[in-house]
Amino acid sequence: ANVVKIPDGGWFSLMVGGAIYMLMAVWQRGREILAVRMRSSTIPITKFFKQITAKPPTRVGGVAIFMTGDPEGTPAALMHNVKHNKVLHEKILLLTILTKEVPYIISRDRIDLEDLGDRFYRVFAYYGFAETPNINDILGHWIFGNCDLFVIWNLLFVIFTYRPSLDRAGPALISPERPRICR
Repeated sequence: ANVVKIPDGGWFSLMVGGAIYMLMAVWQRGREILAVRMRSSTIPITKFFKQITAKPPTRVGGVAIFMTGDPEGTPAALMHNVKHNKVLHEKILLLTILTKEVPYIISRDRIDLEDLGDRFYRVFAYYGFAETPNINDILGHWIFGNCDLFVIWNLLFVIFTYRPSLDRAGPALISPERPRICR
């Protein structure tokens, strides 16, 4: 019934819809290619540990956080930091945010902290599909109850400095059974 409208202007809607579809298909394919290239350029975290154990870089104070979508790989920002700056922070966190197939995650199951050794930690933060991940909540409330934040978003890591004079530990900030990095 609508085919007769194509010559009288219906072609425009079809052309716009086709152009949007083509743009989205090219975008999706490009993201797939980029993800494959990013995965191939990363090395497993165990291999990275062996490299830094063989030739340890200088350690500087503070905590560096590197966000990663691949919990088994070394984040590119971490590799570039070691390659170009030739330093590692005192403590390193590898943060992965995962979405589960439930609408909400109860707070006691929100964070998993794993000690990888040599002052490296892996943090998994879980959210339900109906929730919005909140990095300030993850880091400020759950992990770093006693730290000051200096966020460097364009470098994709966060540096924390512990200041004992600002010690505000208590149930409002972090519960005693939760792991903490700053002590």
